[in-house]
Amino acid sequence: MFSELKIGSLTLKNRLIKSAASSMVPNEEQKAVAYHGRIAAGGMGAVLVEGSYIMLERLDKRVNVADNDMRMTIEESPLAAICAEVHSHDVPCLIQMKTATPGIVYLWENMGEEGETHKASLLSAADIQMYIEDTIDGAARLQAIGFDGIDLNAAGDNLPARFFSRFGNDRAADDPYGPATIENRTRIACEIIRGIKERCGADFVVQVLVNGAEENDGALGDNALVNTPEETAAICQALEAAGADALELRLGTFAFHEAQFVNDGVFAGYGYDGATSSAPSTTSTATSAGCSTARTPAAASSWAPAAT
Repeated sequence: MFSELKIGSLTLKNRLIKSAASSMVPNEEQKAVAYHGRIAAGGMGAVLVEGSYIMLERLDKRVNVADNDMRMTIEESPLAAICAEVHSHDVPCLIQMKTATPGIVYLWENMGEEGETHKASLLSAADIQMYIEDTIDGAARLQAIGFDGIDLNAAGDNLPARFFSRFGNDRAADDPYGPATIENRTRIACEIIRGIKERCGADFVVQVLVNGAEENDGALGDNALVNTPEETAAICQALEAAGADALELRLGTFAFHEAQFVNDGVFAGYGYDGATSSAPSTTSTATSAGCSTARTPAAASSWAPAAT
């Protein structure tokens, strides 16, 4: 835990990383700077800032808001000051990019009267390209104000997760972003990773948050369409091959956001295939080691989904 860890171009003095959990004061510069500064000064290997900001230039203008949207843009937020404070303690500073914020619902072109169903089919081809381009552009803007890298949230109810998992990927079998192969299911994230690396340079770190284990918390045990450990390993391999510098693994659920943080509670009843009585904890792992214990003989490009 206290040994150095190399993630891409960064060398962390230890393996303690502040997560992207909310500070509850994202827009209050004095408090937000002090909060992150004290954590960095406490000896963290790296600080990961929450993604509670408007980062997707076009998509963030196409939303339904249940509550007042208090998010600031990258440029008007305290993010530059937060990043500078963390760096003043000789600690790398990254930030999470996400699409799952309570009260914020993106308006996809294929959305019907039922509203957001967290299915991949809601996105048109234009939606997908806009999301990819906006994410790459947002990463470049974050780099411009000092961040060392980003954490792409592709877990839980965040957008890429609905493409990774057969539970959410209901696109046509011949769709390039559909469920037929691991290559197709990870295409949206892989295009983002490659695009960020091309735009920001190889030294700009890209970490990806992935469902290390999935559970249908809306109907416990009904897991015919959730990812198996072997599928998850193949997904991780594809992300690594695209250029991801690190993977962060967590429990992925589909009905209740809070269930993602109570691993023992979800799996205590009957365990999880490939784990003990709980899902893997949220852990940041350099990709050179992150998938080495879970390699699968099947190539990602030839993966076939389970029969439904």
